[in-house]
Order: sequence, then structure tokens, then C-alpha cells
Amino acid sequence: MISQLNISFKIINTDLPTLFSSSLFYYELGLFLELVLFLAALNYKNRLNIIAQTKERLRLKSENQLKEVEKELAVYKAQQEERNRISLDMHDELGSGMTAIRLMSEIARKKMDGKIPVEIDRISNSANELLNKMNAIIWSMNSRNDTVDNLIAYIREYVIEYFENTNIIGTVDAKSCNENKEILGDKRRNIFLCVKETITNIVKHSHATVAEINIICNEDKLVIHFHDNGVGIDLDNIRQFSNGLQSLKSRMEKIGGSFHIEKNNGTVTILELPVT
Repeated sequence: MISQLNISFKIINTDLPTLFSSSLFYYELGLFLELVLFLAALNYKNRLNIIAQTKERLRLKSENQLKEVEKELAVYKAQQEERNRISLDMHDELGSGMTAIRLMSEIARKKMDGKIPVEIDRISNSANELLNKMNAIIWSMNSRNDTVDNLIAYIREYVIEYFENTNIIGTVDAKSCNENKEILGDKRRNIFLCVKETITNIVKHSHATVAEINIICNEDKLVIHFHDNGVGIDLDNIRQFSNGLQSLKSRMEKIGGSFHIEKNNGTVTILELPVT
């Protein structure tokens, strides 16, 4: 019996290190797995925080961008309203005054028995010229006219009326144009002044009998093409036109457009303006 107990004690005594080592291993493994799970959870939480912070930054950025857009729209609207107010004031105040001067000069002319002073004619002509210029400025300032359609209609009306008082048959073709694209007042005014300068040159210098104006609207470009059947411009001797041509070039460049002139069975002038 005693010998059996001794044997059992020896066996237990022999297995204790193995049992202790095994328990320590599982304990350390448990700690390691717990640490891994903790780190994984911490990493997942950090990722969620990063995602949330990113979304918040994007939200704030979008809100700030929206506020900036709304601010710009408010400024643009205020500018448009101010333009309309000034154009209305000019029409009511200055327009009526210039019309009165023109009418009074006409009345004075009729009251004179054939002896009309040169100054009366000058007053009448100056009043008409100033009234036309003022109407063009009012038209360019009114935001309701900020479309390609309106620009074309205004050019057509002006050109036809201008050529009626000359020996030139003038035509305007804009059949291919049906655009409601926006074109702001500064661009409208400058391109109209270029049209005005071009047809003035035709009347003064071309010796033409026919002038054709074709207005072409592409998806991203407005082209105004002038062609007369006159003597044609002498590109080697354009000193007499230099100021007018330089004005055309400067005005078109100012609004991001281009100007081209050439001799081709008369004179060809082309104005091009990007529109979006």
C-alpha cells in the first residue's frame, strides 16, 4: 500500500511541471487573443470615428460652398436689380429730356421761313445721335435683354433701319439661330458696337450696293458674318481704317471674342464670340 502511494506521488510529482506549463500557455494565449480582439475593436472604433469626422467635414464644406453660392447669387441679383433701376431712371429722366430737345428743335425749324440756322440742324442731329446712344446703353444695362435671341433681334432692327437711309440694300439672315443662351450686358453692348462700326465702315468706304449680314449660332459660339459687294479693303494700305479696326479688335478681345477682315469680292468681316 505504501509502495503504491509512493509510486502515485512520484507520478504526480513528475506531471506537475507539464500541467503548470500547459496552464501558463493557455493563459498567455488567452491574454494574447484578448489583446488582439481589443486592438481590433479599437481599430474598428477609430475607423468609425474617422469616417464620421470625414462625413462631418464634407457636410460642413458643402454647407460653406452652398452659402458661398447663395451669397454670389444674392450679389448677382442685387447687381441685376441695380442695372434695371439705372436703365429705367435713364429712360425716364434722360430719355424724356433728349426727346424734348429734339422735338423743340424740330418745332423751331418749322417756325422759320426757310432760313434755318445751321445750329438748329446741329442741335437736332446731336439730339438724335445722343438719344440713339442712350437707348443702346439702356438696352445693354437691362438684364431682361441678356439673351442671344434679344441681341440678334436688336442687331436686325438696327441694321435694317440704318441701311434704309442709304443707297445700300442691307439684309440680315439669322434663320439658323433660335438660342435662348445668356449673354450679359457688357458683351452685348461691345458686340453691338462692333456691328455698328462695321456697317458704318461699309456705308462710308465700301462703295457697295449690297451688304449681307449672316448671324450663325453654334452650340458654343456666335458668329456674325458681313459681306459687301464693294471695292474691297486694301489690306496693304489700311491707315484710313486703322482706328476703327483697332477699336473692333480691342472690343472683341475684351469680351473674349475675335475679329477678322479680308478682301473677297468686296470686303468680308467676321466677328466671333464664345457663348455657353
